[in-house]
Amino acid sequence: IIGLSVCRNYDGYPLGKVSDVIINPLKGKIEGFYIKTEELFSEHKILLCQDILDWKWKIYVSDESVLSNIEDNIRLKPYLENPVSVYNQKVYTSSNQYLGRVSEYNFDLVSFKLLNLYVHKKIFCFQSNRRIISAKDIIEIKENKIIIKSNLKLSKWKKKSIINLKNFVFTPPPESSPIALN
Repeated sequence: IIGLSVCRNYDGYPLGKVSDVIINPLKGKIEGFYIKTEELFSEHKILLCQDILDWKWKIYVSDESVLSNIEDNIRLKPYLENPVSVYNQKVYTSSNQYLGRVSEYNFDLVSFKLLNLYVHKKIFCFQSNRRIISAKDIIEIKENKIIIKSNLKLSKWKKKSIINLKNFVFTPPPESSPIALN
C-alpha cells in the first residue's frame, strides 16, 4: 500500500501517495491513510476509507477535497495520537510464544477489515516458519506487538501465491461490491 498513488476519479490527476495506514486496533480495521500530497511544500493529509470511490492499481477519489488536514480529524484522533502498525509487528500467542513478524497482510476492500496476517520468523538471515494467521484469531493489536489465540493450527504460507505490493496483499472484492474491479 505504501507508495500507492491516489488520483482524482474523473481525470486521473495524481493527488498524492499513501505514506502510512491508520488502523483501529480495537476493530482490526483500516480507518484511513496518510497521504503525502503532490504539492511543492506538501504536508501529510488524511484520506478516510469511506471516501475511496475505486481501487485498482491506484486509489481513486472524487477530488482533493476528500483529503483533510490531520488536525481536522476528530473521529480519528485516538488512532492518530496512539498509532499502531501491523506491518513488521511482532506476533505472540496469548501464552507468550513468539511466532515471528508480520511481513504482509491483507484486508477486505469493502469493509477494510483485516483478513490475514502473513508472519515469518527469521533464523539467522533466513526466513522460516512462514505462517498465515486469520485476523479472527487476533486478541489484541498493541503498539509493540500483536497477540493471537494460543493453540491454533497455523497454516503454512507459500510466498509465490501472493501478489505483493510492499506490505499489501491484494484481495479483490466480490463482484457485487461497489468497488468491484473491471
